[in-house]
Amino acid sequence: AFRRAYRRKLWHVGFITVSLFLIVVVFGNSLLRLLVGHGAVADANVRTLWVIMLGLGGMFVGGAMGSVTASSFYARGNTRLPTRLGMITYTIYIPIKIAAFWLGGILGLAISASAFHLLNLVLQYFYLEKYCTDSRRPAVQVNDDFSRHSKLQDIGRWYVTRFVENVAKSLSPGSSVLDAGAGECSYKRLFSHCEYKAIDLGVGETSWNYGNLDYVAALHDMPIESNSFDAVLCTQVLEHLEWPRESVKEMYRVLKPGGRLFLTAPMSHSEHQVPYDFFRYTSFGLRSICEHAGFKELEICPFGGRWTRWAYEMPRCLSAFPASGIRTGRPNVAGILLLPVKLVVSLTVPLLQRFFLALDELDKSRNDPFGWSLAGRK
Repeated sequence: AFRRAYRRKLWHVGFITVSLFLIVVVFGNSLLRLLVGHGAVADANVRTLWVIMLGLGGMFVGGAMGSVTASSFYARGNTRLPTRLGMITYTIYIPIKIAAFWLGGILGLAISASAFHLLNLVLQYFYLEKYCTDSRRPAVQVNDDFSRHSKLQDIGRWYVTRFVENVAKSLSPGSSVLDAGAGECSYKRLFSHCEYKAIDLGVGETSWNYGNLDYVAALHDMPIESNSFDAVLCTQVLEHLEWPRESVKEMYRVLKPGGRLFLTAPMSHSEHQVPYDFFRYTSFGLRSICEHAGFKELEICPFGGRWTRWAYEMPRCLSAFPASGIRTGRPNVAGILLLPVKLVVSLTVPLLQRFFLALDELDKSRNDPFGWSLAGRK
């Protein structure tokens, strides 16, 4: 419905502007001679003005139709893509405009302005059609969408998701991205402007839907050609890899020259997804692995400080209470007797988490976080 609506509006505006331009082509010279072709204005001046107006035809048509495509992006909540396209085309346009004015004067300037608006229109139309096509594809079915968890619901994943959101914003439209260890592809929605591919061995969580993957394979032996991707994303996966150095070398291999690696890894976490849980990482461990793989320009940042880590770990104390067994139909006397205490603790934990998060700015060393983010370049 959206595609039909924007196309209809686009073609209406296009029909009107092209019709008006054709009127200028056919009758413009005569009308200008009638309006301004008297006094000191010679016929040659009138004709020159008419030719300049013809040179501006692309700006008239492209500008009007471009306002429809840009508004369509805005209507879908995407203001970033048309803005970026405008910045890129305008940057290219500036030297062309100077050269055109140098070679062709006012007429050259008019033609270059038309070319700029028409190019912008074509690019916006191309990406808008692609956006509509992508939006018609079946939605990714995710059984555990941790990317939407609130900060207190999952402090660790909240920090990771904010990192991934910034990564997605930093990538240009059309960039090729490999999500290495993607699981259910929870972050795919953040890369709708990119060519997103996902790989995972598919053994972490039995409740996850691995049907969204493009490749099912081990990360230390990926069935992907070298120099294939502009970026590799790997979040909270490295601890599950029995061969982490070999896997990071594979990430380096599949990246194009100058490609970026974006990685997160925990330093503090209970055993999870067992038996596929092998390591925890310091910043120096991450640097060693990535440097030996060949990555340069490494930037490693902590996810908060010591207070954030304590806030992150605090909900673990609830696991110390035995299950009551009420829901399963297997009552546990100790669990039932401790239910009031567990209730008090569960109400206290969020309050203490907020308090600890507020104190995190006091930790200036930032050498004891729950995990790290890393960015590097091939």
